[in-house]
Amino acid sequence: MSSSPPRPSIFITGAAAGIGRAVAERFAKAGWFVGLYDVDEAAVQALRQQEFVEAAISLGLSPAAIIRRHLIPNALGPIIVYTTLTIPGVMLLEAFLSFLGLGVQPPQTSWGLLISYGAESMEEYPWLLLYPGLTLTLTLFSLNFLGDGLRDALDVRGAKD
Repeated sequence: MSSSPPRPSIFITGAAAGIGRAVAERFAKAGWFVGLYDVDEAAVQALRQQEFVEAAISLGLSPAAIIRRHLIPNALGPIIVYTTLTIPGVMLLEAFLSFLGLGVQPPQTSWGLLISYGAESMEEYPWLLLYPGLTLTLTLFSLNFLGDGLRDALDVRGAKD
């Protein structure tokens, strides 16, 4: 299974096949949860091989105590980092789908719709395209930098400095 966010091709193919927006949204959520499950499973499998877990087992701690005291606190870092790095991808996907007319519909709004409206009137009012595009770009960069910073802060084993 892939741990990347769902690709727009899933939605475009689904829209062309006429499966409906609700089904496409369920596929997107399932894809995100599968990716999160992969990250969580990999983190727990790596932690099970660590010496502190073997020491806890040899001390006679119950499996629930080992999970509560050792596995959950140490697996939360990768889960938090995965979530913060996935949010920009999901935001970009939503903006892309709304730009194509497959996402949020009026009277609701999104950056994709604002960019789409700005592209329609770009010759007369270029700021209607410029400001939503720059705001979306800055937000995505900020969230990516936040995710990178959290990864550096929470990854104790990866710190070689």
